[in-house]
Amino acid sequence: MKRLWTRPFVIVAAVGHLCLHSVWATQHLVSPGQDWQQLADRVRPGDEIILMPGCHRPATLDQLQGTRGNPITIRGLDPKRPSIIEASRYGLVLHQPQHVVIENIVITGATICGLVADDLASTTARFPTESSPPTPRKPWRANLVIRNITITNTGPQGKRHAIELSGLQDVRIHDVHIEGWGGSGLELIGCHGVSVESCRFIAVQDYSQLHAIQIRAGSERVNITQCHFQGIAEAVVVVGGSSKLREFRPEIPPDADSRSHYEARHVQLQRCTFLGGTCPIVLAHCDDTLMRNNTFIRPRHAVLCSTAEPTDHRIAPTRRAIFGGNLLVWEPGDLRRLVTIALADDAESFVFEESLWWSTEPAAQRARLGTLPGARQTPQITDLDPKLDDELRPTEPKAAYFGAKAP
Repeated sequence: MKRLWTRPFVIVAAVGHLCLHSVWATQHLVSPGQDWQQLADRVRPGDEIILMPGCHRPATLDQLQGTRGNPITIRGLDPKRPSIIEASRYGLVLHQPQHVVIENIVITGATICGLVADDLASTTARFPTESSPPTPRKPWRANLVIRNITITNTGPQGKRHAIELSGLQDVRIHDVHIEGWGGSGLELIGCHGVSVESCRFIAVQDYSQLHAIQIRAGSERVNITQCHFQGIAEAVVVVGGSSKLREFRPEIPPDADSRSHYEARHVQLQRCTFLGGTCPIVLAHCDDTLMRNNTFIRPRHAVLCSTAEPTDHRIAPTRRAIFGGNLLVWEPGDLRRLVTIALADDAESFVFEESLWWSTEPAAQRARLGTLPGARQTPQITDLDPKLDDELRPTEPKAAYFGAKAP
């Protein structure tokens, strides 16, 4: 392990940008094959852990504590040649990170999770005993940034996630490429204030890839924009779920009113592209979901589904969903229904604004797909071929304002 330099007011020319550190900052250089977990006790605000080009060991780092002006950065030296973490069970695990940036690395081959970040104090807290301290009641204010990383070959089967974030607040995930996983590409458990932007989730052969993203256990304020989902077999984005009560952040009080809590609230899904999937979007015990200006190509069952599984009486069924400005294209025989809503859910609170629905399916066959729910009915466009180009952008001028490529 080497230190490149340590001095006050260091200006680091790193990957095309300048970072001004107003404290004594150290760059910790990690050579391929070295055990770099020991750095957790030595890293200070403003420091960088730099993985040199090559293949690196997995690591678990407890309580990396940066500051708003001086975050701790974990990065590869050269973004054009990202350093590779060859995972075993896990790739990179961060417990109670605060003001941490992860960038320019590849994580591959994890059998359980590629990247884990949570609100627990240590790895032992992930496997609690009777003497373990109680789980924090509120999300940990992480201010975590994950950008320009690639995670491949996680799993391949079961609930093995490429990225798992638990009990965190304020997380930005940008320009992340995920390819091949078991459960979810991104699993958000009790997380608040998360942005997921310009990420790609690509399914590959021999991996189950149940979901691209799942948002559950009391997660709130999650914005997903300009993401690309390709080849996921089942539910692509799941807003909600059926979580264990101990997973919720904040904790659900024992005396909470019936139907007073949700698996997910205030989720926005905009300008995303879905290629395939049994049901691209699934809502499960969630409130206030916005789905606008997305492109859906050849879903295999329905475009939007809601489910209501019996859980604790304090968990409410789904309500308040807005679906509009979307572009949907399918081949004859692809769909069984346009939308399916569980009987327990508040279908009257769903709003379907104008969207463009296109298929060469005969009118009689389309009629069997059913109508859209909701108390307010808005006319939909069903007779306009968007004439998509190779980038799935409408070339028909009247269709230009629908879907992920809308201006």
